[in-house]
Amino acid sequence: MYAAYNLDKVKISGLKPAEIIKRGEIHEADYSEIADSLSGSKFRLNFMTPSTFKTGGTETGFPDISMHFLSVIRRINEFEGLNISFEDFRRAFYKCRIFDWNFTNCKYNISGRLISGMTGYTVIGLPSDTEVAALLKKIFVYASFSGTGARTGIGMGGFFFDAM
Repeated sequence: MYAAYNLDKVKISGLKPAEIIKRGEIHEADYSEIADSLSGSKFRLNFMTPSTFKTGGTETGFPDISMHFLSVIRRINEFEGLNISFEDFRRAFYKCRIFDWNFTNCKYNISGRLISGMTGYTVIGLPSDTEVAALLKKIFVYASFSGTGARTGIGMGGFFFDAM
């Protein structure tokens, strides 16, 4: 466990120093511990930087939101030793209720090459089946750290899963 009690400011390269407004303890937690601690059934999926996936060899951001999580499923299986099938995720995702959404098609410039992607959010209600809801929470929390879609190593696919 680490403490930040002695810090008054933090210098982040390229930004003004950030003032510490609350001090406390920092502890390590893995994604499943975070997912298990989330209560409620209504959540917001925030696509903060353009997210894209390939269809037929071409990058696209629309229309199937579940496709943005194919890379997340691959990463969670590879790095966490799980065996989640994309089809199981998709079936679970399609059981969610959509309360609200706002997506924007946008272009991400990589050395003059414009890649189609999307930013925005959707507010979902998780299914009442606790196993299905737990699976989705686990994947969405993991995506908050891994990013969604393709090209996450260069800043695309920034994602955050937020309880409402």
